Amino acid sequence: MRPLILGAAARYRPDQVSVFVSSLKKSRFEGATTLIIDRPNARLRDYLVQNGIEVISVDLAPDGMLEWMAKAARRLNRAHINLPSRMLKTGRAFVAKRLPSLYAVNLVSLLHDIARSRYIHYLRYLDRNPGRFTHILLTDVRDVAFQADPFEGAPARCLWLFRENARQRLGREPFNRSWIETLYGARELEQIGANYITCSGTTLGSTDLIVSYLEQMTVEVIRLTPKYFGLGLGGGDQAIHNRLFRTGHFPEAELKYNYEGPVATLHYDTPDEFRFDDAGRLLNFDGSPVALLHQYDRHPILVEKVSAQVVAL
Repeated sequence: MRPLILGAAARYRPDQVSVFVSSLKKSRFEGATTLIIDRPNARLRDYLVQNGIEVISVDLAPDGMLEWMAKAARRLNRAHINLPSRMLKTGRAFVAKRLPSLYAVNLVSLLHDIARSRYIHYLRYLDRNPGRFTHILLTDVRDVAFQADPFEGAPARCLWLFRENARQRLGREPFNRSWIETLYGARELEQIGANYITCSGTTLGSTDLIVSYLEQMTVEVIRLTPKYFGLGLGGGDQAIHNRLFRTGHFPEAELKYNYEGPVATLHYDTPDEFRFDDAGRLLNFDGSPVALLHQYDRHPILVEKVSAQVVAL
């Protein structure tokens, strides 16, 4: 058994994932890596396979499908059909019975973009590969660079969520505020809005707790499907991730801060907070390199440092 890095790279070109792939090689991570891609994307599939990465090819919603579903959902809502209640039952049924892949694809995967449907694909992949992995890192791909093995020092059983910059709060940051209020309403926003933001782009844990996390995320993605249809909302998985955590659904989760753990989520950090070693690696407070840089591409100095490290490979 070994650790697994699991991510989604659907509709990307090879050049958009090359930093992820190259920096991961340099990190000397010795576990498995699996990425979800869109089925027709032969160039990306070949590039990943050539670099030792397992590929899950999935069908995505055809162009225009989500817009058509939004119109249909609005008609159903006007007819007072209680879609959220029905979707909640569907989500629980999916998790309880792990319904056939065609069902999952037709009902959910084709009704969401990959940022939301990835949780279902992750769950099905782990169902089909029991007993292979000790720990799992769920991660974004395009804006991620590795500097070290992200699993180093992880205890045998854990669930680590990663906080964004401490100056930000769910109720004050415009995107997070909008996502939560739209999906859960003003009352829910008021209840959890004063909390720090945890980023849904990276989550690390032992396999059992990651599977439990994915089950709960999947139920909510399915339950809230009508709201996505009606509003064309992006970023909803972040609202779900934060709402579940802040309402006690992940009781064993531990919150990890920037520069104190394996992941730094960097969008709202500023360059005066960065410290580097002689090799150009971003450092934690204890002087160790941050294992995973998320959203590094928001900062020109980090793009420069990461590019130099990848070229040095």
